[in-house]
Amino acid sequence: MMLSCTEPAAEKEAAYTHFFVTAEDVANPADENAPFGRKWSKGEEVSVWNGKTLSIFTSSQENKGKTSLFFGETENTGNFLVCYPADDNVGTGEMTFEVPAQQKAVEGGISDESYVLVGKSDNNYVKLANMLGYVSVTIERENIVSMVLETGNKAALAGTVAVSSSDLSCTVKNAENSVELRGSGALTPGTYVFAVVPQTFAGYKVTFVAEGGQETAIESSESVEVKAGKVAFLGDDAYLNASLSVVCENPEVVQKGDQVVISVDSGNAGWTWALSSGCDWLDVAQENENSIVLQLNRTHLTAGDLTAEVTVTNDL
Repeated sequence: MMLSCTEPAAEKEAAYTHFFVTAEDVANPADENAPFGRKWSKGEEVSVWNGKTLSIFTSSQENKGKTSLFFGETENTGNFLVCYPADDNVGTGEMTFEVPAQQKAVEGGISDESYVLVGKSDNNYVKLANMLGYVSVTIERENIVSMVLETGNKAALAGTVAVSSSDLSCTVKNAENSVELRGSGALTPGTYVFAVVPQTFAGYKVTFVAEGGQETAIESSESVEVKAGKVAFLGDDAYLNASLSVVCENPEVVQKGDQVVISVDSGNAGWTWALSSGCDWLDVAQENENSIVLQLNRTHLTAGDLTAEVTVTNDL
């Protein structure tokens, strides 16, 4: 007679007292080996909805890693919805989160407050995906205190964001059409990231505010697709340092800020001027018989040689 033995099936845990929560990385367009990502700290909270009841789980670890052990208690229904920041509305079919219009500027990263993370799981291991999109800019100047992002069509970038519990789609309420990055003083040169509602920008403008309140900007009419959990790079301020150098023999040259005035004595029979190539970002603001006025167009500069050269020839 043959005897057979079967191992009894493992009993399903009636309740979970901990969750392993991982925050999904955000790809860094400047360095694929150094992605952005949410790092957990001890005491942070996530909401866990099991389809019946809502529970709050709290991180127990100080490792600042993207995966942390969160403790709490919830019935094991095999159907979990987890979100950060913790939200009391998660069981109502719609979670709500605040995306601030003024965000903390973090050089080379994303501030902890600029994440909205949601994930589903059938057990106590869950990976949270980013619900927000991100755009980055790089600054090279040392006197910038804040940066302001706007879209060409004044679209909703921040405000109260509602996320559907069923399909995780986002809608915006109490919308803000600009987002500001600001630190405690002048920002360290480097790359900075805005957190925004995912969408396609119909053009954009980034205004750089310097100490003393002076403003310069980069601007584009091109569309930019901003996807959830991705970073779109908008540009840098390097070419906002563009300057003019004037080469001539005797006309009077007066330069003030972004404007250069070149003039000759009244009655001169003839003089000509020429601009070095690749200076499409330099406008002729005024031209008459005895003078020309050249103006830097800082909203339409392009990267490359940042110095324009004007050659003036006097026929006298």
